Amino acid sequence: MDIFPKILVSFILINSLVYTQGWFRGWKRFIRFSGRRQSTICNERRTNISCRYGQTLKILSAVYGRTEVWTCRPRNKKQKMCRLNVLQQVQDLCQQKRSCRLYSSNRVFRKPCSGTEKYLRLKYQCIKEQKKNACALAPCKNGGICKSSGTNFSCNCRGGFTGKKCEINVNECKSNPCQNKGRCVDMIDRYKCVCKPGYTGRHCQVGINECKSNPCQNGGRCVDGINRYICVCKRGFRGLHCKTEINACKSSPCKNHGVCQTVGLSYKCKCKSDYTGDRCQTKRACSSNPCKNNGKCTDIINGFICTCRPGYTGAQCQTDIDECSPSPCQNGATCVDRIDGYLCQCCPGYSGVNCHIDVDECASMPCSNNGKCQDDANSYQCVCLRGYSGPTCEKKEGPNSVECGTPYWKPTLIQTRIVGGNRAKNFSWPWIVQLRLNEKHECGGAIIAPNWIVTAKHCFLLVNDATKWTIYAGKTHKYLQEPSTQQKRKAVKIVDAKSPDHILHKDISLVKVDKPFHYNNYVRPICLPTKDVKVGDVCFVKGWGETQGTGHENVLKNTKLPIKDTKKCNTTINPTLAGQITENMFCAGFQGGGHDACQGDSGGPFDCIHSNKWYLSGIVSWGIGCAEKNMPGVFVNVIKFVTWITSTIALD
Repeated sequence: MDIFPKILVSFILINSLVYTQGWFRGWKRFIRFSGRRQSTICNERRTNISCRYGQTLKILSAVYGRTEVWTCRPRNKKQKMCRLNVLQQVQDLCQQKRSCRLYSSNRVFRKPCSGTEKYLRLKYQCIKEQKKNACALAPCKNGGICKSSGTNFSCNCRGGFTGKKCEINVNECKSNPCQNKGRCVDMIDRYKCVCKPGYTGRHCQVGINECKSNPCQNGGRCVDGINRYICVCKRGFRGLHCKTEINACKSSPCKNHGVCQTVGLSYKCKCKSDYTGDRCQTKRACSSNPCKNNGKCTDIINGFICTCRPGYTGAQCQTDIDECSPSPCQNGATCVDRIDGYLCQCCPGYSGVNCHIDVDECASMPCSNNGKCQDDANSYQCVCLRGYSGPTCEKKEGPNSVECGTPYWKPTLIQTRIVGGNRAKNFSWPWIVQLRLNEKHECGGAIIAPNWIVTAKHCFLLVNDATKWTIYAGKTHKYLQEPSTQQKRKAVKIVDAKSPDHILHKDISLVKVDKPFHYNNYVRPICLPTKDVKVGDVCFVKGWGETQGTGHENVLKNTKLPIKDTKKCNTTINPTLAGQITENMFCAGFQGGGHDACQGDSGGPFDCIHSNKWYLSGIVSWGIGCAEKNMPGVFVNVIKFVTWITSTIALD
């Protein structure tokens, strides 16, 4: 009968545990918040340890271990292979907190030893929360002073430590304070520099002066080095400290009153002018100055040699050479004999060392402002254009005074093409003008005088009435208004070069405008040519003409073209051109094509540069196609018309 009540009680208790889950949870909560507790976390599993409201965690012990057997599974053997005390780490993580989440991991705790299993086993208890003194558990490390503020605290760290709990040792050597390769030793709240030999000071910044004690004697100069010194001895002394005296001259080795000088460990004799030799023992043959006329004497064994100045000869340079026999001077020049050569006094009109050059007084192009130079005997004469006067046409009678062929902005001299779309540098061709018929672009031209331009005659083939034509200068764009640079003029007269046969034989016209162009940085004249073009000359053609759809149709373009042989253009280059090139024309272009003037470029200037001036060598006249292979362009040869141009302008 005593057993039955026990069985009954057990049955009731088991049923209560199984079916009455609410009571079980309450009982478990009661166990959790009373007395000391322990917890084991296995194989990086996570767990929470916590206290009820008004209580905080106090960590009593914490061990991080590893085992070779399954200690963390049911029915384990509880065999500990190795372990590590991690109390401080767990306290830092969980102390004085109401709850804390932990897991065993090598990322948190240092690996104590090798092994397959790992676990974190800790003991803790819940204590009444210390609300008014957070410093009760002394959280500040390394002598830091704790200050409490309710449940919070702050640590006033000692010098050399930092961090919330003064747990971090400050590395005073981090800024590398030691100089000159000194070694920094980190200490608490300070550092110490261990200096390399030869340096001192708190930061090894002071180089030790080993010469301070003046170790060099007898006037020797001390050179300070790193942890050493060197003595540079004065002449006559040697040794580490210049103590040993050297005197190679003590025995008076120099003869015939020669002066002895010590040189290192030896000596050198400075001889009197009449003696030579290493000890001044030999009398010099040159001591009597045997060479005449400032000839140079050189002593040799048993004699001397004279080296004569130019114009003299002989054993002792005693004979004056006559450089004028026979006379090297030409063209009636007078030869003047000199000591070291001759001088030819040339007759007027000749120059050169031997007066062999016939001087062309017009070669230097002395006439300014497109004036024509006429060579005379020993002189020249300038025939000036209207509006200019003076010996070299340098005086301007009108409002303009700009020199021809000199652009203010230098053009870019690279190989571009009109048919192809590459544009010219803005205002680098200030003499080019645009001819418009009823305000539509027709041709190009060039300014040669304040009131005159030159262009192609075939431009006026359909409309020869000057009043229908407008001239624009100072432009880059074909139709865009450029009021700050462009100048607009009305044509008042068209003068053609008369041709008895076809129009292209003399495809050139002069156009007079209603008022003079104002010369400035954007509008300037080009010089008329002074010599004919020759094969191989490379010149530039420019215009606003057709580019065959390759772009830049509305801006000024230029291209570089070489002069071709007129005979070849008339015969072998292309049968189509055979016999068509007259003496008033020349052809220019590349054999492979690709670069040429085209429709709308007619009358435009073909310019060549000589002595930094641009000259109007040609005018765009005609061609077959545009930039085609073996089809060079044909241009008016302006040199053939210079007399007609100057006389026409002068007579107007």
